[in-house]
Amino acid sequence: MKSHAELTKRQLQVLPYLLACSTYEEAARQAHVSVKQIYCWLKTSVFKIDFREWKLSNHWIE
Repeated sequence: MKSHAELTKRQLQVLPYLLACSTYEEAARQAHVSVKQIYCWLKTSVFKIDFREWKLSNHWIE
């Protein structure tokens, strides 16, 4: 699995909310970021790849 070194601290903090919440809006609200920011991050390949890896690995269940 690739390193998360390229993601910011804020992006890493949002990942568990994206997995636990049913909508991006709810995840944004709980993570205290704008939904627009989440959509911008999802357009970047690094964030999109890490998000997919977290989903596949169930990394959020620690």
